[in-house]
Amino acid sequence: MSLKRNNQVDFTVLLIVLPLIFLLIGVVFLSVAIGVGVYDRNKQDRCSETTQAQVVDIAVKRGDDGGLLYAPVFGYAVDGQEYINQQSIYSNPCGYSVGEDVELSYNPNDPQEFYVEGDSALNLLIYIFGGIGAVFLVAGIIVLIVLLKIRKKAKEQAASQWNYNDNSYWTYNDINKE
Repeated sequence: MSLKRNNQVDFTVLLIVLPLIFLLIGVVFLSVAIGVGVYDRNKQDRCSETTQAQVVDIAVKRGDDGGLLYAPVFGYAVDGQEYINQQSIYSNPCGYSVGEDVELSYNPNDPQEFYVEGDSALNLLIYIFGGIGAVFLVAGIIVLIVLLKIRKKAKEQAASQWNYNDNSYWTYNDINKE
């Protein structure tokens, strides 16, 4: 009897924990994607003025895997003031070359904040995290539905094993007749 109870407890834990883990991972990844998307959209809204910029340098750093990552450094002028700013996102390959002309949007209240139109580095991050999040969320829902159906079927099978019409059980009256 205790073995059956332990299996039932293990199944109940599985029923609760496995889908919750999948759902939690999905929510975390989707939250990151949504957060990055909102940040990017707000930055685009703040950067409402445009100017011509030129790639004046390429910043280089080593990634965690030892490979090289690149970020363009832009030179541009706003109201006669010269600015040189590096893009904060590194990638490999760079996508820009020194001397290339680029139109960028900048924040009129803070010209050092800028956005390069058509730069898809953040979009890629949004799609990756959003896709992973969606997969885990859907998987969590599917696992939850499957486990609930299995549990329901197991309960139905257990209930069908008890046949109350075969008179193989004793009632209080049967015992007291003697």
